[in-house]
Amino acid sequence: MEITVGGHFHLRRRVGAGSFGEVYYGEDIHSHEEVAIKLERTKSRSPQLFYESKLYLLFAGGVNIPRLHWYGTESNYNVMVIDYLGKSLEDLFQICHQQFTLKTVLMIAEQCLSALQFIHQKSFIHRDVKPDNFLIGPSHSSKQIFIIDFGLSKKYRDPKTLEHIRYTSGKSLTGTARYASINALKGYEQSRRDDLEALGYCLLYFLKGKLPWMGIDAKTRQEKYEKIMDVKSLTTVEELCEGVPEEFATYLNMVRDLRFFDEPEYGKYRALFRDLFIRRGFVYDYNYDWVNIFARRFSHSQDGEKNDQKINREISTEAIMAKEDKKKPKSPQKPQNSSLTPNTAQMNEASGEVNDQKIEPSPETAGDEKEAAKQDFHHPVNEQAPPIRQNEPAFPAPQPSNSAWAKKPQPQQQLKAQPFKPNANTHKAPAPAGWGKPTKQGSGWGKKPF
Repeated sequence: MEITVGGHFHLRRRVGAGSFGEVYYGEDIHSHEEVAIKLERTKSRSPQLFYESKLYLLFAGGVNIPRLHWYGTESNYNVMVIDYLGKSLEDLFQICHQQFTLKTVLMIAEQCLSALQFIHQKSFIHRDVKPDNFLIGPSHSSKQIFIIDFGLSKKYRDPKTLEHIRYTSGKSLTGTARYASINALKGYEQSRRDDLEALGYCLLYFLKGKLPWMGIDAKTRQEKYEKIMDVKSLTTVEELCEGVPEEFATYLNMVRDLRFFDEPEYGKYRALFRDLFIRRGFVYDYNYDWVNIFARRFSHSQDGEKNDQKINREISTEAIMAKEDKKKPKSPQKPQNSSLTPNTAQMNEASGEVNDQKIEPSPETAGDEKEAAKQDFHHPVNEQAPPIRQNEPAFPAPQPSNSAWAKKPQPQQQLKAQPFKPNANTHKAPAPAGWGKPTKQGSGWGKKPF
């Protein structure tokens, strides 16, 4: 029995679960578009889905934000339907054997900084920045990175007056202790600086494969938080960033030095990583580490299918030949003795039997793997780049994907709120983008991108 929510969204299979509820893979039966359907019991102790849905409406139009399709209540569940995305950066990190190259980390940093800046410009902080909350698109070759899970997000200022919330202490930790800022672990109210510090720990985790406070044992959760806080506080930035380019230590020092009310200099952080990217001679081609891994898997899968098809064709050919052999008229055989009984060879020939032949699949031609990988990059993109801060060198953005992400949500009678309609002022944050191939190493942004 198929379950339908919102009038035309079918639940297909469950893909995740947690304390908040369950997540299902689903389909829009009208457009056949893939969607993610998040369910939460209406009688949940801490319902957050309705709040999260309102934030997706508020953030609508952001390059790194999934599109909200529908939200409402069905039976005993709160329901939210958003774009179906791919794997998280944490999943991809494990697939890549817990090691990302510097090039991949710098491309990730660019998009994650843009995503956080966009949310901050909407007067909210995320408060749970971690690799699990950054996802790629549904295709493994997707160029875009999306930020999700706004259930713990908080308004840090009044959107109209821009009055900042007060600095307070004695707060319980909101977020994930491994990536939380030192101030958050100490119980201080969070602001924009805490999101950026958490991102710094994520980037170091991607580069080094581990953090000094990972694997700490404790009897209680509070004791574990305190131990993590102690290790984070006692580990100097130089020790933490040992073995990685100095730009990461510079970034971490810059965001740690921010005061509670300070506005971060997002453009300066991006420029820091861009300069490193160009000096290393990298090209912003969206060729993340996981793209090649998935391309090889796809190529091997295709080769296996081709071999199976070839074997089946050869087996079918042998069967046809055997059938045709039966239909051929047989010339009479002269008996070699006075007996009327034919010998065994004559019986086999008359019955059309053929000897079994061993079929060996021929090896596939070289280059299939490269061709499969090449095809993975032919997904056009056409996404709009937001403006950059003044005096900041501009750089191109990814082109829009074929997903219906840029479409406006269609109003449904079951909606409890009309979809947010972005206008010209909706999107002010810089989008993730590439630099193209630099003309000379360290000489600037280079040519226009593809």
